[in-house]
Amino acid sequence: GDLKASKRVKKGATKQHPTDIVLWLQWAAMEERAGDLQAAGALYRLAIDADVTNADSYIRHAKLLLAEVGGPARQQFESFDDVARREKAVDAAREVFSRGARECGKECSGARANPANMRRMSKLLTDWAVVEWKAGDHVQARVLFTRAVSLAPREQIGWALQLYGRFEADVGSQLVARHLFARAVNADRYDGSLWRFWAELEGAANEPTLASQLTSLAAAQDATRTLLYRRSERSADGGPPGSTRYG
Repeated sequence: GDLKASKRVKKGATKQHPTDIVLWLQWAAMEERAGDLQAAGALYRLAIDADVTNADSYIRHAKLLLAEVGGPARQQFESFDDVARREKAVDAAREVFSRGARECGKECSGARANPANMRRMSKLLTDWAVVEWKAGDHVQARVLFTRAVSLAPREQIGWALQLYGRFEADVGSQLVARHLFARAVNADRYDGSLWRFWAELEGAANEPTLASQLTSLAAAQDATRTLLYRRSERSADGGPPGSTRYG
């Protein structure tokens, strides 16, 4: 069928271009969608071997390992065997993330420390931090979030900070969480989602007035972002760059 044909195409393509990470990841994702998690895992490992500094391969492989057991968080009414399988999967994901951090970290120092490498490394560390958060290792999660934020380029730091803030709120550190959300919106003030996440945090902390104010700010920032996008689009199409008409 179509799946078999697609597999043949991917196999031939990776044979011709064995260092093309995109091809390996596309093939692995195809196997994952088809439900063959064992084949997907093997392909993610081949992708890692083809380029040990590609963070995306580690992230996808680790997430696949956790998906097989429903994620890193303890589930209700788990049997002893289920707990053992989940903990084994979390440990395996940790090993993948740890290797990824070691290898990709080499691309974040010296002459190789460009924004693209920093962005990928920050994403890997953030995803690993979330796993540790859900698995209950809050000390390790905090260490990883801190590293992720320190490496995040300007366009990514707001996203990393809001995740860090949600973690701190979840473990009961409301003041720290508020500080992190303030840093997040300062880093990317026109991203309304950051303001909304902060509003949710304040609502859960029984601060309805502040939550309402933040929700209003979120709507205002969304409107501003849309306006700026239209202005940029108009300029790109040859319109006057200083124009204030967007209708």
